Amino acid sequence: MKKYNLFDNFICLLIGSIIGIFLYINFFTKNNKELETIQKDNKMVEIIKKLKK
Repeated sequence: MKKYNLFDNFICLLIGSIIGIFLYINFFTKNNKELETIQKDNKMVEIIKKLKK
């Protein structure tokens, strides 16, 4: 079995991290709008509960 040098490992990790960051940004921006609407709805519910008390 051939031993890989540090440079090969570095390139592999770099490519993997770039792909991971790209996927994270894609899913985060897609789900961010849904999260914002959920947070706004929760704030309205909390305000209504406080007013009822």
